[in-house]
Amino acid sequence: MDMRNGVKSLKKLLLFLETATPSQLLTLNRLGPKMRDRILSLREKGPITLKDLTSIKWVTSNSLALWSGDNNVKKILNSYCYAIETYGDKYPNSVTSIDLGTKVVTFTSLLREEGVHLKEWQQFEVIFKPYELMSSYDQISELFSLLPKTDAYLLERQSHRTLKFPNAGFLQASLLLRIEEAILYSIGKERNMTIHTISPLKVGQYFELETHPKKKRSAVAMVKRLIGDKDKEGIVTPFGNTLVVTPEFREFYIDERKLDDYSDSILQGIAFLEWIELSHLLK
Repeated sequence: MDMRNGVKSLKKLLLFLETATPSQLLTLNRLGPKMRDRILSLREKGPITLKDLTSIKWVTSNSLALWSGDNNVKKILNSYCYAIETYGDKYPNSVTSIDLGTKVVTFTSLLREEGVHLKEWQQFEVIFKPYELMSSYDQISELFSLLPKTDAYLLERQSHRTLKFPNAGFLQASLLLRIEEAILYSIGKERNMTIHTISPLKVGQYFELETHPKKKRSAVAMVKRLIGDKDKEGIVTPFGNTLVVTPEFREFYIDERKLDDYSDSILQGIAFLEWIELSHLLK
C-alpha cells in the first residue's frame, strides 16, 4: 500500500473541491446535487480542510476514495481521523512504546529521522500485586526512572480486553493489566510526561495483522519482514518508512524465542509516529 501517493491524491482532491465549478463537482463519482451544495457552502467559510470535509454528513472514507480514484485514501482517512481525534496537534519525533504484561513490561524507543530508528529495547520483570497497590506503585515508579527520555510515552490500551473469559485466570489477568495501565498512566501524568494510550486493535488494522488467536504470530512475522536480515533488506512500513535497526537487534530478534511483546511494542510505536506524520501532512 502506497500511502504517500494516497496523501497526494487527497491533497489533489481537496484542491479540486476548492476550485471546481458547481458543474465540475458533479463529475465526481457518486457526488450528487445535495453533496455539491454542502461542499459549496463549506467553501464560503474559507479554504476546505480535510477535517472540515469529514465533518459533513455522509462524507466517509469510501466517498473520498471514490472521488479521488485512489483506494489508499480509505485507509489513510481512517488513520487520520483516529490521530486527530486522539492526539490533536502534538508532533513528537521520539517515543518510548510500552507493552504491558502481568509478569514483564517491554519497551522499545523509536526515533523518526529519515525512516524510523529503533534506538533502545529492554524488558523488565514485574511482580504486580493488585492487593498491595503501594508496593506496585513504587515498583512501576522505579521502572519509569529507567526509561529513556523521549517526546512521548505510549501505553497499550487495555480496554479492548473483554471480561467475558472462559475461566477465572483470564479474568484476573485482564483486571491486572487494566490496573497496571492505570498506575503507569497516573505516574506518567504526575511527572508531567506526555503519555498516550494506544488501541492495539487500531495498530493491528494499520499493519493488516491477523486477528486473535493468530495476532501474536502475525505481529512477529511483520517485524521480521520490516527488519529483514543481513542478506535481504526489510520491507517498508505502510507509510513508506524504513525501520532502521542495529545489527545487534537484528541478531537478537532472529535468535530470541519470546518475541511477541517486542513486536507489539515496535508496531505500536511505528503506527503512532506514522499516524501523527500523516495528520500533519494533511493539515
